[in-house]
Amino acid sequence: MRKLSLLIALSVVCSAAACTKKADPPAESKKKDKDEGDDKGSTKKKKKGDDKGDKGDDKGGDEEAPKKAKGGAGCKLPESGSTLSADWTFSKGCTLVVKENLHVAEGAVLTIEPGVTLKFETNVAVWVDYGKIVAKGTEEEPITLTSNNKSPAKGDWVGVRLAEKTSAGTVFDHVKFDYTGHDDNGKAAIAFYGHVSPGRVAITNSTFAHAEDGVLNDSEDSAFAKLEGNDFKGVEDTAVTVHASGMGSLGKNKLGGKPIHTHGTIKASQNWPEVDGPIVVDANIEVNGDKSAAIVKIADKTTVKFTASVHVWIGGGNGGGVQAKEVTFTSANATAAAGDWSGFILDKKTTNLKLEDCVFKYAGHDDNGVGAIRWYGVTSKEIEGGVTITGCTFEHITGPAFLEDGDKKCGKVGEPAAKNKSVGGKLCGPA
Repeated sequence: MRKLSLLIALSVVCSAAACTKKADPPAESKKKDKDEGDDKGSTKKKKKGDDKGDKGDDKGGDEEAPKKAKGGAGCKLPESGSTLSADWTFSKGCTLVVKENLHVAEGAVLTIEPGVTLKFETNVAVWVDYGKIVAKGTEEEPITLTSNNKSPAKGDWVGVRLAEKTSAGTVFDHVKFDYTGHDDNGKAAIAFYGHVSPGRVAITNSTFAHAEDGVLNDSEDSAFAKLEGNDFKGVEDTAVTVHASGMGSLGKNKLGGKPIHTHGTIKASQNWPEVDGPIVVDANIEVNGDKSAAIVKIADKTTVKFTASVHVWIGGGNGGGVQAKEVTFTSANATAAAGDWSGFILDKKTTNLKLEDCVFKYAGHDDNGVGAIRWYGVTSKEIEGGVTITGCTFEHITGPAFLEDGDKKCGKVGEPAAKNKSVGGKLCGPA
């Protein structure tokens, strides 16, 4: 009688198990092992708890170890709530409403397949705390992350937030980000919180619309694995904000005239991307190499704008230089005036500085001395082997284009052969 009751109980358990996620062990195989062990006296190694005739029978066998959270797939959230502590997949073509913050926890991977649409309630975000997201749509079947409001508007939901332990391999490809940027948690569709190790996050072929800003990543040494092929024409303010150390990880994107903002110290050589909008330097940039000289190559014909009193300091540390051709360096102020921004400051280890046919406007802020370009702690002669400035034009500068050094000279950059010219002011002179 006892054996019959046990078999009935096992049948009920197995029936319930058959209704759980794919990640649960098959109930039928468990029952088969049990039957073989009871009826045939099999010597096959049994799983814990299978042999109910052993000691501990009344307690259901050996005590099981704590179970790891189970993953799953489909068009639903886990029963455990909005924290994904195991791998989870939103299956192809799924449309799902997300009503509370979705957290990807340590070791977990959230996979979003092509054609998935996730609709977020007001002020809801996706937080990658320790794990990663693999969201790979296609051109034909993009992934859509959008608002669930009947009349959607900019800032309805927060967007994606990447914490410092975000895992390598996080990917957003062919994803549409719409109506992001709720003020409580920042205005960018994707924002890095804290220092995310370089090369962990790739954002490609995605679109950003009905939002204040696109991507925010202003922590030092948090370069993207890749950021290219994206369309930021639908954002209202800033396409990308990135620390200057990560500028070299940007590829070509469609900015639609929207700016890239940057600032900070550059310790290694890098190439700045071709852009169809301005690059705005909103705080000082220092090009000071760490292990060797850092050389920054700016794409031809770029416009670089500077906010009030900002400068570019070149040649500290183990040296540095800037290379630019037909680049315009100017003020970011809507009503620009002479002295809006500081200019270039050349330190003792300036090297490979090559400016050809560039334009400097509205420089000469007096916090660092007037002039668009000046020497610091060094004479023009001492570093002239590493400085080439030719064919450049200086307009609306407070003071001379080149502020003379301690020897009251400007070196070869002030000579006629260099073909530099200052409009409405001196080419070389004192403050």
